[in-house]
Amino acid sequence: MAFDRNGPTRRALVWRLVIAVALGVCLIWIAGMVVWRAHPLVANRFHLLLGSVPLVALVAAAAARSSSTVSDRRQYLRFFRGLQTDPETTLDTFDYEPLFGHVLWALGRVFPTTEVVLFAGVSLILAVCLFVANGRLMPSWAVTPAFLTLVASGWFSAYTGVAVRQGLAFGVLLVAVSLALSGYRPRWVTGVLLVAAPLFHWTALYGSVVVVVVAAGLRLLTLRVAVAGWIVLALLFVTGTQRQILGPVAGAVPAIESYSSSAALENYGSGGNRLPFLLVSGAILGLVLLLRTLSDQDAVTDRLIVIYVLWNYLFLLLGFVAFSDRLAAYSWMLAPTLLWRLLGRARPHSHWPLIALVSVVLLGFVTGVWGRIAAL
Repeated sequence: MAFDRNGPTRRALVWRLVIAVALGVCLIWIAGMVVWRAHPLVANRFHLLLGSVPLVALVAAAAARSSSTVSDRRQYLRFFRGLQTDPETTLDTFDYEPLFGHVLWALGRVFPTTEVVLFAGVSLILAVCLFVANGRLMPSWAVTPAFLTLVASGWFSAYTGVAVRQGLAFGVLLVAVSLALSGYRPRWVTGVLLVAAPLFHWTALYGSVVVVVVAAGLRLLTLRVAVAGWIVLALLFVTGTQRQILGPVAGAVPAIESYSSSAALENYGSGGNRLPFLLVSGAILGLVLLLRTLSDQDAVTDRLIVIYVLWNYLFLLLGFVAFSDRLAAYSWMLAPTLLWRLLGRARPHSHWPLIALVSVVLLGFVTGVWGRIAAL
C-alpha cells in the first residue's frame, strides 16, 4: 500500500525532472546559438527549429495547465464550448470581437473543446506569429532568444492564458509590422492583417493606425520627435493632467467610460496612473535607446522604436483607466523584438547578446516562469 500511495508522487517528481532537463537543454541550445552566432553551420533555420519547437511545446503546455480559477479563463472556455453547441446564443451572450469567435469556432471543429486545446492552441498561434514576424526583423539566431525573452517576462503566459484576445491581436499586429517595415509585396496582405488585428480585440485599432502612419514615412515623425512627445505625455501622466484633459472625451466612448468608473477601478484593486507601469515603459525605452548607440543604426530599427513609443502613447493617455497595463502591453510585448533586433546588429564577437540571454534566464527565475513550466 505504501508503494501505491507514494508511486504517483514519485512519478510526478520524475516527470518534473524530465521537464526541467528538457527546459535546460533548450536554454543551453539557445546559448550555443548566441555564442557561435557568427558560424554559418550554427546560425541557420534548421538549428533555430531544433531549439524552438521543444521550447514552444513546453510553453504551450504550461499555458494550457495554468490555473482555471481565473475568471477570464472560465469565460473563454464557456465561449469556446458554446460556439460548438449553440453558436447563436453564445455570440449574443458574449460581446467578443467577430474574428476571435471565428478562430475559436474553427479550432473547436477540429479538436475537442477542452481547456487544454483552447489555451495551448492560442499559445501556438501567438508563437507562430512571433517566429514569423521576428524571422523577418532579425538574424535567425536571435529569433528564439526574442521569444524566450517574452516568455521569461511573463507577458506571453498572461496574454495566452488570461487576456487571450489581446494576445492574438498583438500577434497579428506584429506580423503586420514586420511586413510593413520589410517592404513586403503585395501590400494588401499587410492591410488585411492591420484590419484583422482589431477584430480580435478593439484596442488594437490604435496599433493598426500607428503602423499605417509610421509606414507612410512622414518626415516630421522622427525618433527624436516621438521620444520628445513621450516625455511630455509622461509628465502629464505623473501629474494626472491627462485625466483632466481626456476625462470628458473618455466619457463619450462607452468602453473607456466603463473602465474609468469608480466601480471598475475598485474591481481592479488599484487607482489609475500607476507609476510602476510608467517605470517599466520608461526602462524599456531607455534600454532600447542605449542599445541603439551600441549597434549599427538603420531606418527600419528607428521606425520600430517609433512604433514602440507611439504604441506606449495609448497607455500614457489612458493610464487613468482600470487595467491600463493591458493598453501598455502592446508596446511592452514589442520590447523583445526591439531588443534582439538591436542585439542582432551588434558586432560578431560582442558579448552583449550573451549577457542579455543570461539576464533573460535570470528574469525567468524572478517571474517564476521556469518554475511553472517545470511543474507541468
